Amino acid sequence: GDFFTGLLREKLGFDGVVISDSFHAAAVRDVPPATAAVRFFRAGGTMLLDTDASPIRRMAAAVRTRARTHPDFAAAIKADVLRVLEAKSAAGLLSTVQA
Repeated sequence: GDFFTGLLREKLGFDGVVISDSFHAAAVRDVPPATAAVRFFRAGGTMLLDTDASPIRRMAAAVRTRARTHPDFAAAIKADVLRVLEAKSAAGLLSTVQA
């Protein structure tokens, strides 16, 4: 299964937000940022952050394209958005959350 889904969520029971770090680390440096972004979410990541803002538009476009062509991926992204909003709400960072 997916790394984060299989290991963190199913095996370890983690229910929180999985946030990326830099996509410029040695392990992923040779992967185009847009590809790395899609792979991160496909692996079960929840929120993408990067230390370099320059590829963010390409990364977001790749995620949107994947979501348009893969309904399961789109559903997972929507669930990720809700998970982040729920975490922010639980931490008191949002005044209200409307479904």
